[in-house]
Amino acid sequence: MLGASVTGRSMMMQETIREIAARIREMRDLRNLTGDEMASCLGIAPGQYARYENGEDDIPASVLYGIAQRLEMDMS
Repeated sequence: MLGASVTGRSMMMQETIREIAARIREMRDLRNLTGDEMASCLGIAPGQYARYENGEDDIPASVLYGIAQRLEMDMS
């Protein structure tokens, strides 16, 4: 029973990560920035940035903060 609950939470977290990633991509596109430009601004490899933006990897808080600053987004 506990396993199903953990799996359900994991699936919900993955969906949330994908939603955040999609919103980041949308905001980046609206500002006419490339993924490579964002990666450079954040000091990370373009491939890692792509994994964040594709929802493949969880985005560390420090990177999320940098993204929000670059895209002029409020994190509250």
